[in-house]
Amino acid sequence: MGSIFKYSGLTTKVRAMRAKLITKEQYKRLAELSTVAELIEVIKQQGSYESLFADKDPAYIHRGEFEKLMICSKYMDFEKIYRFANAAQRPYLKLYFLKYEIDIIKKAIIHLENHEHRELYSDFDKIVGKYPDIDIAKVCNATNIDEILEGLKGSIFYDTVKMVKSYMNPKDFDYEIALDLFFFSYIWKKRKRLFKGDELDSISRNYGIEADTLNIMWIHRTKLYYSLPKEQIYSMIIPVYYKLKKTHIKELVEAENEDAFWRVVESTFYGKKLKREDYSKGNIGKYFEEYLSSCYHKLFRENPYSLSAITAYLKDKEAEIKKIVTVAESIRYGYSSSDILKQI
Repeated sequence: MGSIFKYSGLTTKVRAMRAKLITKEQYKRLAELSTVAELIEVIKQQGSYESLFADKDPAYIHRGEFEKLMICSKYMDFEKIYRFANAAQRPYLKLYFLKYEIDIIKKAIIHLENHEHRELYSDFDKIVGKYPDIDIAKVCNATNIDEILEGLKGSIFYDTVKMVKSYMNPKDFDYEIALDLFFFSYIWKKRKRLFKGDELDSISRNYGIEADTLNIMWIHRTKLYYSLPKEQIYSMIIPVYYKLKKTHIKELVEAENEDAFWRVVESTFYGKKLKREDYSKGNIGKYFEEYLSSCYHKLFRENPYSLSAITAYLKDKEAEIKKIVTVAESIRYGYSSSDILKQI
């Protein structure tokens, strides 16, 4: 009863926002459209996008501006939830926002020479300026890694990026992996200091399952597709062991072939959930996202008055934005509606 009382208001708010998410039938309608301008006209009618496109003429919204507005929608929804949350719920949202900051840092590093990218993230500091520890304007406008470090000074990300910079000829991939490892390690350590009881359990399950399944996916990719040496694979392992234990990690890395790899997976908690026949369909990333989504929804159904309500909604919102951008790109390239629906 205490959990219901504590989260009833926030859950009601999130349910109202969830009602505005795009349905399967609406995606079918979007996939049948002929131009991006038509797509924008339709999503303008959606409550969560109405204010973003209210004063915009769809015919004159270019590709970069469209993507920028979609990303803004994600942050605006986060802000709505944050403002509605009470003092006890906000620490979790601040932890969740770290992932958004890391996404911004990653994209800034990947697109250091891309002026279009810097335009894409312009004004983000005005939208989310109260939440980040990083200087978003400096990070997004950086033209080299030293300028990115300037924007990260005083933040918890500074040491990680500086460490990777010290490598011999570091690649974008090195920065991405290091930031992901930092993210999960940081949350795993912080969770017991900030939360207890049902909230601690909710956070542990959400991030524990994500870390475990990411480790399985990364080991599968790096070992069986890129043939990386074992020492390098071990250096990329997220040091969070929820249902996947250290012994399982070792067995996966040491597996002699794909059949041996899957025998190890089948012996774990994830054996009935991550199946080789699904995993081998080609789009491993998409299958991984679908599995995680099902986990978030399951946790939400089991504990509707908990932090899982926030996580499930924000993940669904992020997935929706990705799908809408994919539909827009597919329309630009003239894909058929059936092909578009397959992609999303």
